[in-house]
Amino acid sequence: MKTGLNLFAIAILFASCTSSTQQTKPVSISDLNYMEISLENEKPWLANIETSDGIANMLTSVHEFSGDYTTLHADLEQEFQTLFLKCSMTGEAHNQLHNYLIPMVAIFDDISKDDKEVSALAVEKLELHLRAYSLFFE
Repeated sequence: MKTGLNLFAIAILFASCTSSTQQTKPVSISDLNYMEISLENEKPWLANIETSDGIANMLTSVHEFSGDYTTLHADLEQEFQTLFLKCSMTGEAHNQLHNYLIPMVAIFDDISKDDKEVSALAVEKLELHLRAYSLFFE
């Protein structure tokens, strides 16, 4: 009987560890081969808080996306413009930030396409791109 209870407990533990709750796949630099960005001596660049907040706000918009691509596109564009207006970064960190941000323009364009399949893929790509921010900036 004790063996049966142990097996039952192991089965429950295994089932809870492999439940259907989705976990976000970690982002790696190799997932972002379309970007031309470098690190500072293998460490993230220092970013200003307004930039980091802007990226976080865009990621929140993507996570709260309800299926209205037009609204999502408008929200992202507004945050993107605000990010540029509030950016106070200088030097190589600023240059690398531009290398990070520029690919987002094409992704935004795809989100606003009439083809919903293209838009959906663009939202997925943008979510990955935004999560990757922390690999390059802190």
